[in-house]
Amino acid sequence: MAWVRKAIQLLASLVVASLLMAASCSSGDDDGEPSIPFAAVDDRQWPLRGNLAENARVRAEVAEVVAQWRSPGSFPPDEARSKVFWLGELDGTVLGLAAFQPAAENQATWLLEVTGQPGELAVTNARRHPYAYGSWNAAVLAVRSPGVGPRYLVAADVSRLEVQGQPVPVDAEGMTEVVAVPECRLTALATGERHYWDLLDFGLGMAEPFYPLIKGSVELGDLWADVDTCAAMAPDGWLGSGDLMVTSDEVMLWPAGLTGGHLWILGLSGYRAMVADPEELPGALSEAMAEYADPLTGLRHVNWLVWTYPPEVTEVELPVGVRALVDEPGLLVLRTYGLPDEPLEISYQLDGERRTVTVLPPF
Repeated sequence: MAWVRKAIQLLASLVVASLLMAASCSSGDDDGEPSIPFAAVDDRQWPLRGNLAENARVRAEVAEVVAQWRSPGSFPPDEARSKVFWLGELDGTVLGLAAFQPAAENQATWLLEVTGQPGELAVTNARRHPYAYGSWNAAVLAVRSPGVGPRYLVAADVSRLEVQGQPVPVDAEGMTEVVAVPECRLTALATGERHYWDLLDFGLGMAEPFYPLIKGSVELGDLWADVDTCAAMAPDGWLGSGDLMVTSDEVMLWPAGLTGGHLWILGLSGYRAMVADPEELPGALSEAMAEYADPLTGLRHVNWLVWTYPPEVTEVELPVGVRALVDEPGLLVLRTYGLPDEPLEISYQLDGERRTVTVLPPF
């Protein structure tokens, strides 16, 4: 019957229209592009790179994985400010790198690593970047996911990378080969470009969401070669207790900014401390300054005197009235605030005799 045929045709048209509308809505845009955008290929610092950058199927899956991820507080991505900037295959594993900007005020950028096989991709590493503009204010990024890391990705305007003073090859996509990053020890990085960057990698033991790379001095990487960074940066560790607040008449403790239980450390610099007889000093004695994010003042600086020494050194003693923050075999740490502006004598036992190292101010 004619009216039945017309009814069937009308119903079929409605079904097709609804399917097209659903497809359009699921794509996020009228042109079918994913809701999470990709960096432009001509971006100066972080363009879209990687040997899968033009693979439509992998692009769509990575974009969907990033769109579904949530930062702490269950914040979705700000689609206008989040983007995927690297997409490739490394050692048979897909790797996508994305800057995830939560759709909320005063939220830092997260760097996401999406890895796996096509059809099974997932966020396998998520870290809160220590700088205000996330990956767009960095020269080097760390790749940490199992199966693809540890490696480093350099910005497009960086062509040379040194790790522990040795050049590391960077391919045309900005990626290094796997690099031997130690567990819970500092690794010093440097770029030789016009915007010279010194960076310190805290090592593989740093759990998410602590970001392992911060601005730092290469010299400190050598001086702190024996410092256990995992213990130091634990919430109750000496470097992770950057809680010194000084008022006009007293010193009081105040928690610095936290991210995932870790202090939000921004930079670390240091140099060899001045001592009266440096040729006789066992181990390494350094003065260092750590810069932390502070929820009240924006930035906080804490200065340290750090001595790492060999096991032959025992019975370390400080002058009366000077208290060590850490005094354990192989490591002595003092906050320099409050130390008298005069030479500091530290005595110790070595080779059966009592010796003294005299540290010269200013601390």
